[in-house]
Amino acid sequence: MTSTDPRFGVLLSLGVAVLWALGSVVHAAAGRRIGAFGTLLWRSAFAPPLLFGTAFALHSPWPSGASAAWFAASGLVGVCLGDFLYYSALVSLGPRRTVQFTTLAPLFGASCGWLFLGEALDARALLGAALVLGASASAVWIERRALRPGSGSPAPTGSEPGRVTARGVLAAVGAAAMMGGAAVMVRQAYRAGPPADPFAAAAIRVGAASAAIWLARCFVRRPRPLGPMLADRAAMVRVGLGTLVGPFLGMLGFIGALKVLEAGLVTTLVSLA
Repeated sequence: MTSTDPRFGVLLSLGVAVLWALGSVVHAAAGRRIGAFGTLLWRSAFAPPLLFGTAFALHSPWPSGASAAWFAASGLVGVCLGDFLYYSALVSLGPRRTVQFTTLAPLFGASCGWLFLGEALDARALLGAALVLGASASAVWIERRALRPGSGSPAPTGSEPGRVTARGVLAAVGAAAMMGGAAVMVRQAYRAGPPADPFAAAAIRVGAASAAIWLARCFVRRPRPLGPMLADRAAMVRVGLGTLVGPFLGMLGFIGALKVLEAGLVTTLVSLA
């Protein structure tokens, strides 16, 4: 099995699902301490040095021109905007419910891939995507039925933190749309130039998003002070661990899988988290 074998892409996608599920739990805990934007902000400070350091250490060839621009654009859509919505949903809904809603990403990824890149999934892939989405929708519906209608009460003690709210659901669905669209942008980036190295591609993607996130803080009316967040040792440990398994290892796997598999199939497998 080689790095260009579709089976390798499947293994990478499944690995990303595990890593991103772990990262979601850890980052949700951090978000309840320093907020969704605070978590995203500090994650954006930790991830680029890891990715750029790895790319330089491995002497990875860097994409340029249109290819680099598409990788950067995918970062702005998927990592900057998409992850902000995702972390907002994590804090509001909790990790498990948020991951269930983001299984909508394959619909967006497959649709955009077909419309803009001409990528069509075969019958088996479409059936698999339908099964994943159906299972996720059933799980959300069953949990929603278990709550008292209109009570607005939080989840019972001992269960997952958070509750199902309209704001949380909209954030989770928006995150799924950004993830699907960004996956198609990565596929376009691979088509726009010579074969790109996943390490360098991931560094450009996360680097562009991180710069945009820190720039966005300048326009926040009353940003939370950085000092108290940095002094929250428990939150920083959680952000660091989540960054290692999510934006670093998970992102490398995601970019690598998109090199050999269609956007719709990658997002379907990743949504198994």
